[in-house]
Amino acid sequence: MAEKLGFPQITYLECIVELSGRTARARRNLGNGWEAVECRMPVLMTVLDTANEPRPAAAKRMMLYKRARSQAEIAARWRRQMPDASAEAQAAETTRRAGDLKSRRLLIEQWNLDDIGADLTWCGMSGSPTKVHRISRLC
Repeated sequence: MAEKLGFPQITYLECIVELSGRTARARRNLGNGWEAVECRMPVLMTVLDTANEPRPAAAKRMMLYKRARSQAEIAARWRRQMPDASAEAQAAETTRRAGDLKSRRLLIEQWNLDDIGADLTWCGMSGSPTKVHRISRLC
């Protein structure tokens, strides 16, 4: 990813020592020791699980976001609950429910290739720079 973006990368990051101007200094774990590295930003960093201790999730917020849904989830639900309704009625109900969730900041946005202006020659299997030639099972 870093090569494709033209960014330097720091792997096995354990801690960011300093960010100043356009320079990042970090400590990376080598398994049997550490290495201090410095590079220009922007930089792509891969972080070890030991780099941070996440704060506990806020229970109230977690309960609120359990109700978050995407437009596709809402549409699928109303297709199941209103199988005899017309497509227009289902679409109207989906739009109404999505609007309600959006007003409460619980609508999960979905973007498609057109929304992000993607070049289709770089998308899907034909656009992937990597190809899987074989999958082996090691058991």
